[in-house]
Order: sequence, then C-alpha cells, then structure tokens
Amino acid sequence: MGWYMVKSGLENRFDGPSDVPRVSQYRLASHLSLAFILYSLLLSSSLDVLLPAQKFDPTTITRLTSRFRMLAHSCKGMVFLTALSGAFVAGLDAGLVYNSFPYMGNGLIPSDILSMKPAITNFTENPTTVQFDHRILVSHPTCLI
Repeated sequence: MGWYMVKSGLENRFDGPSDVPRVSQYRLASHLSLAFILYSLLLSSSLDVLLPAQKFDPTTITRLTSRFRMLAHSCKGMVFLTALSGAFVAGLDAGLVYNSFPYMGNGLIPSDILSMKPAITNFTENPTTVQFDHRILVSHPTCLI
C-alpha cells in the first residue's frame, strides 16, 4: 500500500526545481486507514496474549456499562474519522488555505465551501471544504473525551 501511495506522486514529470511530487489524497487516506487498522489489530492481539481473560458474570453488566462501551466505541470511531479527514487535509495542503482559527476568512463558514460541481466532490477535492470538515470533526471527539 505504501508503494501504491508513493507511486501516485511520481507519475508526473518534474522539470524544474520548484516541482514537488504530490501523492493522491485518496491513496494517502487509504494508507493511513490501513496503518491505523493494522496497528489496532496488533495492539488488540498483543493485549489478548499479555493479559489473561477475566471471567465475569453477565448479570453484572449493567445499562451504565453498556452505555460506557457504546460511548467508547463511538469516540474511537470519531477519532478514526478525524484522522482520515486529516489525511485529506494533508494530501490537498488544505491547511494552507485558511490558517486562522476559528475563523476561515471573514467568518466561521467560508463562502467557497461548496464551489465545485457535483457538490459531493467538495468533500474530498475542495481544500476549503476538506479543512472545514476536519475542523468540525476535531471538535466532536474533543467534546466526547
């Protein structure tokens, strides 16, 4: 997967010293996602080996425990989604578009947020929308934690 990602940045010719290789934001995000998934699986597997399984009584699992588990899984999912969004920000250099926080230009929501057609491409190809989405996604896990 790493070579597949790097290859996307080496497909163009580089004629001048100012030409910089750019990898595809899609390949960068898939590479990061695969790395997170593999790391999580390795961590889970190693913890299963190192820590013995504890026996528990199913009647002791209360509603509060199940709610905590649901909150922990949703927080984990939001952190993963935020990191995935960060890969798109890095791949598009979207952090350079609006570099003031919390404002983006003259307001909280920039005027060119949905400037591409079809509108769905804005979420993966428009640096303004990608950065705005990432800012919104960063605030949710922060509130959950």
